[in-house]
Amino acid sequence: MKTILKKLLQAVLIISTLMISCKKADFVPVTYEWFPVGSEISLEDFHIDNSMYIEYDLFFRNARTGFIIVSSNSQPDFDRFFRTDDSCRSFQVPGSRASYTVREMCFVSDSIMYFLSESDYQSLVSKSYDGGKEWEDIDIPPSVYFSGIASNPNGDVFLISKESRMMFCSYDGGDMWTEQFSVKDTSAKGHTGLQIQFIGAGQDTGFVNFMDTLYITTNGGNSWNAYLHDHEHGFERFQFLDINTVYVHHDDQFMKSCDGGRTFDTVNYLQDFYKWKVVSEKEAYCWNLFVIYRSVDEFRTRPKMDFFRTADDRSSDYTPKGYVITGSDQGYAVTTSGKLYEIDRAPD
Repeated sequence: MKTILKKLLQAVLIISTLMISCKKADFVPVTYEWFPVGSEISLEDFHIDNSMYIEYDLFFRNARTGFIIVSSNSQPDFDRFFRTDDSCRSFQVPGSRASYTVREMCFVSDSIMYFLSESDYQSLVSKSYDGGKEWEDIDIPPSVYFSGIASNPNGDVFLISKESRMMFCSYDGGDMWTEQFSVKDTSAKGHTGLQIQFIGAGQDTGFVNFMDTLYITTNGGNSWNAYLHDHEHGFERFQFLDINTVYVHHDDQFMKSCDGGRTFDTVNYLQDFYKWKVVSEKEAYCWNLFVIYRSVDEFRTRPKMDFFRTADDRSSDYTPKGYVITGSDQGYAVTTSGKLYEIDRAPD
């Protein structure tokens, strides 16, 4: 009898242990919050009276490598560059900084990267060969104001001009530029979303939106052809999740296509939301009035992501001023005080 009871108790212990080990993964609803990284962007040397005037732009190649650009609305010439190679655990200040306000960055590799900056409607493109430690300015087509930059894994660099409605490409790392196409003669009044996106394993297929037309390349950007026309919605903001799944946000409508963008259905409305990113059909993020939301149903619902770890944390120091999503359940945010956070996938 004792032997039987002993075996029963052992079985119960084994089952309990299995249930405990599986509980977090399989049975407990998972909440998504932001967790302090442990480092922060120091604001002590910036000499800005009100931290609410500070703006943060985050540009990351992956969850490990990226830059945080700190600027000030009250000081136009103020700009600071911070580089991390260890997932925001530490930061370095590059040897040379942007002389203008940085608007966009693109990454060819961990070593080669570009940034596009501007001042008084003048454009500047700088290039780094050493992961952003040092930068050098490169020549770009004159008398053209550029507002978008992108690259592909081959190292080709693309510049977009919203005002001139032109796109240029450099196949040699920025030494020479070739005009690829323009839409100067169009009568369309749509928006130019200043996006280039390459998709697929080989990154040969890419898309760029100009006015009310989406152009496609199947050879890594060497040539482009008109792919889709949408005079009603335009392509103000788009994202290809894969070759068939396309999302478009225009006039507060968040729309989805399952046939490569040939037809769209409105999923829901995203009024006053911007800087959204769809990671998968089960994970998406958006931003509105210094609040970051995470959705698991293509923005049909948008639970707020919490930055407060305790009741005492609720202050303006924890207002998110910028964020970036680097992958599924991966991302970083900076709050008003310069505190850094990463996505924390853990139950309360």
